[in-house]
Amino acid sequence: MVDGVKLAVGNSLNQVLKAEIAVFLGTPGQEVNKRNGNTERDYAIKGTGTVRLMLPNDRKKLFSSAVIPKHERVTPGLQKILQP
Repeated sequence: MVDGVKLAVGNSLNQVLKAEIAVFLGTPGQEVNKRNGNTERDYAIKGTGTVRLMLPNDRKKLFSSAVIPKHERVTPGLQKILQP
């Protein structure tokens, strides 16, 4: 059951990331900017475990997710527990 939850959470976050990049590329000033693949990253979530995310990239490297900040690999709630 835990694997099912991890899979569902990972799929949900990946769908949100896809929607975020689509909205970003549809904003004024991004008409010539396009998708440029994904970066695969493991992301640790408190109470769920580690999920695999596909972070979308744009050609101009301007996209930044509001849900998963750049370079973050652990949720803030889990980070508080890990820090002494």
